[in-house]
Amino acid sequence: DSYSKKVKTIETCVLFIDIRKSTAISLKNDAVKMTKLYTSFSRAMIKIAEKTGGKVRNIIGDRVMVVYDHIGCCEKAIETAILMSTATKSIINKHFKDANVKCGIGIAYGEMLVSK
Repeated sequence: DSYSKKVKTIETCVLFIDIRKSTAISLKNDAVKMTKLYTSFSRAMIKIAEKTGGKVRNIIGDRVMVVYDHIGCCEKAIETAILMSTATKSIINKHFKDANVKCGIGIAYGEMLVSK
């Protein structure tokens, strides 16, 4: 059928990053500051992902999902994770001192079912 042509399995790395305890941070800060924090965080993570060859496939709140082409995907995902962690510690926390942002980063490797 025509639907099966739009579905395939790929071998890849997927990286997820989000702000730890973001609900607690949002309770201590006003909406304007939280909007600036989430926007700054998301934009920084997207730029880093794109620079390291990743493709941002999903953003929900403060969570960013990045997928890589198969060749060199593990190395690219690890490089991305290091850069994202460093940017959060060195840049995001410099501008949002009282938020004390910490990230959770997960990387998964394997087969992934994708569809158009």
